[in-house]
Parts: sequence; C-alpha cells; structure tokens
Amino acid sequence: MTVLASVLLASEVAQAQTTVGPGDIGSTINATGGGGSTLTVLGSTNLLPPLGVLAANVGPGNLILDPAAGSAFGPITVNTEDAIGIRISATGNLTINPTGSAFPTTITTMGPNASALLPVHIEANWSVSLSSVTRPQQPSRKIERSG
Repeated sequence: MTVLASVLLASEVAQAQTTVGPGDIGSTINATGGGGSTLTVLGSTNLLPPLGVLAANVGPGNLILDPAAGSAFGPITVNTEDAIGIRISATGNLTINPTGSAFPTTITTMGPNASALLPVHIEANWSVSLSSVTRPQQPSRKIERSG
C-alpha cells in the first residue's frame, strides 16, 4: 500500500499544473518544466512583453491558452513587436481554447522578425485569430520607356 501511494504521488508531481493571469503579463512566460508539466494562461490575460522579446516559450511541457479558465473569463491576447509570439519546441505542445469558449484568443505580431507562431505541434479549437503584420513594403512600380 505504501509503495502504491508513493507511485501515485510521483505521478501527480510529474503532471504539475500552474497558471498565469488574469491581467497584463509584461515578460516572457515559460512552459518548459518538462515531465508533462502544464502552464495554463487564464481568461482575461494579455501577454505584452517588451520590444524584441517573445511572449511565450513552450517545451518541454504544455501551454494552454484557455479564455474560459479562471475566475475572470475573457479574451486572451498575445502581442509582440519585432519578436515571435509563441515559440514551440519539438517537445512542446500548445493548446488553444480547449473548451471552445466564445471568447477569442488572438496572437498579433508586428515587425520584420515577427511570426505569430514558430510551431512544431499545435492543437487548436475555434475562436482563434492569428495574424502577423510587417512594415508595409514600397509598392513596385512599372517603368515604361517611351520613344
């Protein structure tokens, strides 16, 4: 009986879950605990790292963006400028809106080094918006030679 209890306890530790939010988070969050650990971003959370800094690093471990989690249900936003929104390694998993909440999850990146996701594996449900915005390019001009 004691051995069984020890095994169950070790299993619970390996599946540790932590949460981030609600509110504004001004630095990179890391779901890199390994061993099946999970970091859940709660509803009504804004990931707003400084210029040139990615919002989230995933792997080894799991990141869940769940707008229906926590006591303040609401949208989750990820905004970066000149940086990747969320970097997912080969040993990381990103789950977006696992319960199909009507609240949106948006990832918006701006600048020349911006990608919404640098993924290896993604599971997504509905109500998800991903966008990358780069600085506008100069329009190409057709030059015609006369005479």
